[in-house]
Amino acid sequence: MKKRFVIAGTSNRGMNSYGEPLVEMTKTQELGDNFGYGGDSANKNEISEASELVGVYDSNIGRAKYVAEQLGVTAYEDFDEMIKEAKPDCVIVTTADYAHAEYVVRALDAGCDVWCEKPMCINEEQCRAILEAERRNNRKIGVCFNMRYMGPFIMLKKLIDSGEIGEIYNVHFEWLLTQDYTGKHGGHGASYFRRWNAYMEKSGGLLITKSTHHFDVVNWLINGRPKRVSAFGKLRNYGKSGEFRGVRCSTCEHTDKCPYYVKITPFMQEMYVDHEKYDNYMIDRCAFDEEIDIYDTMSLTVEYDNDVVMAYSETSAAMYEGFKLYINGSKGRIEAQKFNDGGTKEGEVPEFIRVIKKGDFQVESYPLPPEGSGGHGGSDDAFRRVLFLGEEPEMESQRAGSIDGAYSILIGAAANESIKTGKIIDIDEFIGDSTLLDR
Repeated sequence: MKKRFVIAGTSNRGMNSYGEPLVEMTKTQELGDNFGYGGDSANKNEISEASELVGVYDSNIGRAKYVAEQLGVTAYEDFDEMIKEAKPDCVIVTTADYAHAEYVVRALDAGCDVWCEKPMCINEEQCRAILEAERRNNRKIGVCFNMRYMGPFIMLKKLIDSGEIGEIYNVHFEWLLTQDYTGKHGGHGASYFRRWNAYMEKSGGLLITKSTHHFDVVNWLINGRPKRVSAFGKLRNYGKSGEFRGVRCSTCEHTDKCPYYVKITPFMQEMYVDHEKYDNYMIDRCAFDEEIDIYDTMSLTVEYDNDVVMAYSETSAAMYEGFKLYINGSKGRIEAQKFNDGGTKEGEVPEFIRVIKKGDFQVESYPLPPEGSGGHGGSDDAFRRVLFLGEEPEMESQRAGSIDGAYSILIGAAANESIKTGKIIDIDEFIGDSTLLDR
């Protein structure tokens, strides 16, 4: 018997990464540069034979009907009605981040398992509500941390677990997002400031909506639980820091001069613009909107229960896109970096993982593993096989549940609190009921 899934939140991610594989859809939509979820799944046929999509829901009924039409399933105006009529085994939650907790809790209370897109939620109150609902219903939550399925991080995990650099002392992690569309840049950083992500009440800021991936992968790599967080954050490039030019790109008079201009593609028109009348959501708001209240430049320090210390920074207005990760241990050091857009000379290959051993300072370099099909370097296909086909992951620890989701967002939420108050935030005190994390 096929496993039955429904989707709550007809986002691009919901349709492209979950809906299409479930219905064996082969049509490729025009996504445009703003969306990073492209790439056909290599296993759609297998997935549609083992699992099925039996309904979609969104608070924007226009978009729900559009996505349902594309996928050939029923659109529901009421979430509870969908659960009652479609009788799903699992609810996939792909709403805007602020609504994740609501639908995770409602799905658990209805007796369903849940697969939730990152972040699991956006603050400590929502985190408590989810953990309490999971406990009282004895159901399962899976959280989409696809970085655990990316080749470079799998390699790093194996190196660390093998004892290659001994006991871990500290981690330095820098993540960079490009600000505009000049040169080779994809404007990934700027994209967050045109959408709902740009407002703290909707996303919890980039320390939640983006960095939750990064915090989780470090938690996983070092096998540690965060205990205390101290942070700083500023809005330096977007919002009121810049020059407001118009409500949205599509009606702006400065499109020929603005490096942040985004053109509405046919897909964006059909998926979003045509349904603005239902909720007034605009996908191309000005990146200098004066109501933007999230940070674009952030640094924080995290102390873990195993005495590891992490220094993390993220900027959304960088000169190139990629990451640099350094891990120091008692026997040596691991260095890893990857560039996605810009920042390199022709012929330069700055992507590597290397180990520097203590004592003789011997250096061993490893090329990054090749990327697979299916989006995000093949990681999306890998976790879909686990989710939809019931396959075992390469490492059991790649499965991320509610506690993993909790600790990743608690770092970001605690960092937001630290930025606001100037205090060091204790995670156990911050969550309010630390027994919820005792699993």
